[in-house]
Amino acid sequence: MLSIASLLCIIFILRAASQDVCDTTDQASREDCHPEPNAAETTCRARGCCWHKVDQLGIPWCFRPQSRSASCGIPDIARGDCHPEQGASPTTCAARGCCWMSSSAAGASWCFYPAADKGYTLGNITETSLGKSASLSKALSSSSLPFPKPLSKLKVDVQEETETRIRVKIYDPASQRYEVPIDTPKVLSKASSTFYNYTIVGNPYVGLKVSRKSSSSVV
Repeated sequence: MLSIASLLCIIFILRAASQDVCDTTDQASREDCHPEPNAAETTCRARGCCWHKVDQLGIPWCFRPQSRSASCGIPDIARGDCHPEQGASPTTCAARGCCWMSSSAAGASWCFYPAADKGYTLGNITETSLGKSASLSKALSSSSLPFPKPLSKLKVDVQEETETRIRVKIYDPASQRYEVPIDTPKVLSKASSTFYNYTIVGNPYVGLKVSRKSSSSVV
């Protein structure tokens, strides 16, 4: 049987953990967990979010816990769609363990995977005669991916074909695939100079960042 001192210690720890997750003092950095109208404490709690009323205008009463805000802090263009079918809502999104956040960016998903569900992680990047090559491995946390049998390994080849053209190929290195028999330019070596720079990135998601050398603007 637990003593009174032990119970008080447990209660103190639980309260400390709760305050750490639902910090009500840092109001300026709150992320709205109920952007649609008619937010209420019951619907807010049902989403696993924090509820705390304030008098200041513009501060959401229903906001994401700090631990979840960190995992949901993903740029709009890097969001992995967690609800590709129609009918997405905060409720159905939360039921999948995903993040819900509105966005004004065209094509950005409002229901998206947390940062922990990366799908694939970036492995070694090597130089090739045409550019660069990288290996990808399915992340252990990607069991919720909306695909029947995701490949465990992928390979990415980036080819610097001309000064203005870059080619990206993502494929299964363990088996051949059917490719449409169309004529494409045959390149034997990478371009001696280019108008672009590129980087294969792995955080928060695997991607290719291409920018213009003249202005450093991302294309």
